[in-house]
Amino acid sequence: MKKSYIFLLLLFTLSVNAVDIRTTREISSTLTVNTPEFMITHEKPFFGLAFIYNSVQPIYLIDNQVFFVDPDMESLIPQQATHVGWKSRYQLALIPLSDHIGATFKQNQLLLKSDRLMPLEPQIGYINSFPEFSSLKYAHLWDWLRAIALGVEWLLVVINDVLSHWGWSIIVLAVVIKLLLLPVSLMTWRFQRQVSHYQSLLAPRLEEIKKNHTGETAHNHMMQAHKALGITPFYSLKPLFSNFIQIPILIAIFNVLGEASVLEHQSFLWISDLSVPDTLFELGFTVPLFGSGLNLLPFLMTVITLLSTISYKNDLVPFKETRKQKINLYLMAFAFFVLFYPFPASMVLYWAMANVLQFIQQKVLGN
Repeated sequence: MKKSYIFLLLLFTLSVNAVDIRTTREISSTLTVNTPEFMITHEKPFFGLAFIYNSVQPIYLIDNQVFFVDPDMESLIPQQATHVGWKSRYQLALIPLSDHIGATFKQNQLLLKSDRLMPLEPQIGYINSFPEFSSLKYAHLWDWLRAIALGVEWLLVVINDVLSHWGWSIIVLAVVIKLLLLPVSLMTWRFQRQVSHYQSLLAPRLEEIKKNHTGETAHNHMMQAHKALGITPFYSLKPLFSNFIQIPILIAIFNVLGEASVLEHQSFLWISDLSVPDTLFELGFTVPLFGSGLNLLPFLMTVITLLSTISYKNDLVPFKETRKQKINLYLMAFAFFVLFYPFPASMVLYWAMANVLQFIQQKVLGN
């Protein structure tokens, strides 16, 4: 118990002696800088998986390459580092380093040491205001995925240059991405039709094998049934291969919509701010994973998905298999509702429009 009091006293002392990076202009020996909470631009915290937008992440730069620091561990910043500081969803706060200034992150604070009086010129503001630190944008993504995100961002900006409205630009972005990925969607649709066709041929044979055989004999007969149709037991995975092309693009899109500071305070229809959830009113209490507000867009997104699922039918497979597919789609709709509910309206708006386009494609091509 005594050790706990000592630790709390030490932590309180560090906090009292720590300074605000906005008022820090020089260092003579040692200096402790608080994590800049002012970098969180939104008024309410995010919930669920959207909690990532609440964080102010310690970082340092070496040759414009970004390195993330674990805030819960003591981390000595390498001497090669040119800058040290923090990155939030939209903003940065960086302190230039030199041979005379050393830095360590400890207890979520930055400890600076210098062997002489040195000026400090913190660079604070929105990431887009500092072209020299463009590497901070989507820095958490792999290089190839970051390149896709930068391409999506460029496309969104070009669309907005024409429309001059970020809400409609997001909707048009969904349409453009759908058209660009249409060949992949058509390939997936053909693969799925093939899978359904083979399932309809295999189902009665496999059912008969299960009734009459067990163990290795049943396995051998099943393999022969697949071989007779010229397919392998993994034929049903074929549609997934084309989906692998779309998944990285979707990840890039959501990173762009989540980190685009230009969407901050931009309104659309009933949405007052595209950068946060489209809360109609506060509930007065907090629901785990969902937050404390009633958001309309996730409900509209889910209704679109449910309508698409209700109208779904597959004439190539037995009714029992179609029902199983529908159950999976209902579960997926619920999972996406829980996932997207606390996220910014920009992301939910995009996904809702993508679901509308998928519904139209389903009606045009057939289930």
